[in-house]
Amino acid sequence: MRRSTIQSLSAGQIDSALSSIATFIAGLYALRAFDAGLLGAYVVMFTAWNLARSLASELVFVPSEVVAVSLPSADRIHVLRSSVIRGTAVSLLGGAGVYAARLLIVDSAGAQASTALALSAVAVTILAPLQEHWRRMFHIAGSSWRAAIVSTLHLIVTVVSIIVLKALVHVAWVPLGCLAVGFAVSSVASWVLTHNLPTDGTDTQGQPTWPELIGIGKWLLLANTSAMGSDFLLAVIVDAAIGSEMLGYAEGARVIARPVVILGVGLAAVLGPRSVAAGLNSDLDRATRPRHAFWLVSTVAGVLYMLVVGWHWPLNPLQNILPLAYEVHWLIPLAIAGALVYNLAQPWWFEALGARRQRSAAMAETAGAVLKIATGFFAGTLQAFTLPVAWLLAWIVRAVGLGNTSASIFAHRKATEPAPSESSA
Repeated sequence: MRRSTIQSLSAGQIDSALSSIATFIAGLYALRAFDAGLLGAYVVMFTAWNLARSLASELVFVPSEVVAVSLPSADRIHVLRSSVIRGTAVSLLGGAGVYAARLLIVDSAGAQASTALALSAVAVTILAPLQEHWRRMFHIAGSSWRAAIVSTLHLIVTVVSIIVLKALVHVAWVPLGCLAVGFAVSSVASWVLTHNLPTDGTDTQGQPTWPELIGIGKWLLLANTSAMGSDFLLAVIVDAAIGSEMLGYAEGARVIARPVVILGVGLAAVLGPRSVAAGLNSDLDRATRPRHAFWLVSTVAGVLYMLVVGWHWPLNPLQNILPLAYEVHWLIPLAIAGALVYNLAQPWWFEALGARRQRSAAMAETAGAVLKIATGFFAGTLQAFTLPVAWLLAWIVRAVGLGNTSASIFAHRKATEPAPSESSA
């Protein structure tokens, strides 16, 4: 890889790692401070805000990023002029939906804790998509280190907020409340850092229209709603069938598997726009390089991580920090295997976006989501393994669908290329 690519990947990994470490620390606090019942309520609200955030992210922010990749580098950052206002307005609607999910946990968590979890989830729903969009736009504009600076500030503020909030408010406010404060402060920093970003001096070039955003975003919203909505329904089904304690064990495994997904997010921040461009131009050679880099780094790092943290053994640094996650043997390796499958399909996802095959991508995601929900009805048999098995099966189906979509993109280009003449043979 070229030196500039390695530098961008480094910044991308720092960005995604620090941002995701903030979420990891918040989840770690919940695992250690909450009992199994309150942790189950936290899982429900966590999946609710992940579902609601997709409204702004998939309808406005990600489509704006897809449009930005098609623009000259100097014009890309100008997309923020419209996307920030539009996306924030849509996020407010998502926040209202998250608060309504409080009704699902008020009996198990109590009035005070359920209100704290719901209100802090609303704040994160509004703030997180905005800050994440801003960071992705820095990568797209070729300024990955600005994104890393924003994530650094986010992590610092989140950690400080945990220390302050746990001394001042009910414990249920802390995990999502500290994230909300971190997202708020780092969003302001993103706005400040945008002002000295090199541009060509114009601010109207390439602004996406609402019809253009909706044309792309409606399918992305279906895909994300299928993925996150199925997680939410799965959590509700499992909670009703076998109780919140089993949700807590699965949440512990998810938190430990999360660094594998974090690695994928960092790779996607830098390599994703290149895969989008390859899909846009139906250029297989251009698609191959980011694919191979993504697959190699993700697989090697993921397998090594599984060997270290997947089981009880003396060199595992997490078994004493998160003992709840290790209550059920083989739960963590299964969750990590699912995360690896998810990562391996990411280049195909971005190629589909670039080729405007978002409908096919959404169908692959929806097929996986249906299988995920269906797995929930076997919770009585699978017990704590229900969620990790459901995730793994869904992501395998997703990978197969996206792989087929990618193959059709480049096969179509090959089929439409003129055959070489006999004189040139």
